[in-house]
Amino acid sequence: MSARQLGFAGQVRAVGRKELTDALRDRRSLMSALLYPLLMPLMIAVMFSALARTLSSDRPLETSALQMFVATFARTFKEAQTYVSLLIFVPIIPSTVLQFYALQSAGWMMLIPALSHHLLLVDVMGGEQIAALRLATSAAATTLLAILFLSLTSWMLRQEKIVFGRA
Repeated sequence: MSARQLGFAGQVRAVGRKELTDALRDRRSLMSALLYPLLMPLMIAVMFSALARTLSSDRPLETSALQMFVATFARTFKEAQTYVSLLIFVPIIPSTVLQFYALQSAGWMMLIPALSHHLLLVDVMGGEQIAALRLATSAAATTLLAILFLSLTSWMLRQEKIVFGRA
């Protein structure tokens, strides 16, 4: 049959039948067509769950101190929730930027908590040994930052205008 005799719908069916036959012959295409839609949402869920666990449990003192400090600037509970929810992006920024730009880790980078945690994680996942000094520097910087935020929060909560509201 010629293309004129089939009509448009017939041509679409013929091309579709041919493509389906070709796809069913190739096992890799068939497996990817069947497994990717099933596995990708699961893989993404596991990835985000691991990211959330890492961000919340990796440095709980620093995170809590920073959240308390930022929340003291809010006038209402909902405003504080908004401010604190935006903080989730702070530790994500170094990881996102470093996905596009290669960066050789240096000693001074261990003084920046979110960046140092990312660099140490990349080293561990790459199978490299981590120097004890780099690990200790990262831990000390994170702890000092947490102490700084706790001290600032404590100082702010001693002020009446913060506790009883701003006029």
